[in-house]
Amino acid sequence: QEKNGQITVNNILLDWETKPTHLIRIGVVDCSGLAGDCTSAWDRSSESSTILIQLVDVNESPVIEDTTILQKEDTLPYGLVGPALTANDPDTRVEQKLSYNIVSGSGKNVFEIESCSGQLRVAAGQFLDYEGIRKYSLTVKVEDAGGLSDTCTVEILLEDVNERPRFVKS
Repeated sequence: QEKNGQITVNNILLDWETKPTHLIRIGVVDCSGLAGDCTSAWDRSSESSTILIQLVDVNESPVIEDTTILQKEDTLPYGLVGPALTANDPDTRVEQKLSYNIVSGSGKNVFEIESCSGQLRVAAGQFLDYEGIRKYSLTVKVEDAGGLSDTCTVEILLEDVNERPRFVKS
């Protein structure tokens, strides 16, 4: 800044993960002193220096996207449901251990999630039946080691499986 020497940032996002250090070259001139007026002083008498700015990393929230999973209705208890959910954490300086948790939804008691991997599975004692319920919804929360989190909606759509015909006693 021209008057007080304070360095400011305008319209630039400083992000440690993208660029942890910045070098800037600054100049100084005494416009009211020996150099004369400011218009021509820069040409005659100025000093410059290079400043290294080192950013400090801060914890940033993980990000998880909404997803839809197609799942066959005959999945047994403890059977895997779709691929593991994947969250991204922009932090690279420290290893971020992410944990996953089902916080609500129509399938909260029908499904469980492995907290370390994000893998959904059918809960113990539960069965998926297309002829009963065809669609489940879950709200899943992912949280990093610093307590920052994001949530997503997971819709699980059951696919009908051709089942053997059965005789009914009359």
